Amino acid sequence: MIRALGGILTKLPNKIDITGHTDSKPYYRKGYGNWELSSDRAHSTRRILEESGVRSEQFAEVHGRADRDPLNKSNSSAPENRRVSITILHTDSQYQAASLDKVNQKNNNSNMPKIIL
Repeated sequence: MIRALGGILTKLPNKIDITGHTDSKPYYRKGYGNWELSSDRAHSTRRILEESGVRSEQFAEVHGRADRDPLNKSNSSAPENRRVSITILHTDSQYQAASLDKVNQKNNNSNMPKIIL
């Protein structure tokens, strides 16, 4: 499925954001936990897309969120929370605005000033 999506994304000029996720079950190997697992899921997806012809400059962000953003909020250990999200961004300026929105959302809960363009 990811390879098929890669064939479509090669035809688009849009930037891509890839996010890896885990469920809330602790995953531990020496020095390796849910944060590393979610990041590796995102990077594995990026590698498959690149092998399918997606240009490296199309990737705006590739990151892991561990168990911080469950798809199934009522059951954080549900298997559907183990996933990868691929977001096709509209334009660079819209991507920058979305990034600033994330910063502003974080700042809403603190005494830090908002970033406004």
